[in-house]
Amino acid sequence: MSARQTLADALTEALGTSWRVIPYDDNPTVLDPTVMFYRERVDAGSTRGLVTHTFALHVVGPGQAGTSAADDLDDLLDAVLDVLDTDDTLARLTWSTAEYEVLGDTNPAFKITATLAERKEYL
Repeated sequence: MSARQTLADALTEALGTSWRVIPYDDNPTVLDPTVMFYRERVDAGSTRGLVTHTFALHVVGPGQAGTSAADDLDDLLDAVLDVLDTDDTLARLTWSTAEYEVLGDTNPAFKITATLAERKEYL
């Protein structure tokens, strides 16, 4: 299973059906809490066969402006960070930053940078 699929499965299971999980770069219409992510970079490890995947995760809520939308977005960010910090299938994942952004010129969001280390299996 790919690192991206591992992350998608963990987020989908932990966040539940009220969330939309998009495991690729997109420009979605946001009607529900959404986490969209893609792999930005892959780095070779110091030992042959080790790789580190760097992901960009965008946490987006359906609100667009005002205190209520900001409060909701903070709660959504906390929910995703809780999954990244506690899900056993993501034990090798670490996140480093969560930065505010505006996605698609309309939706307030947070971009989380996370890395997932794994041993690459070769055939």
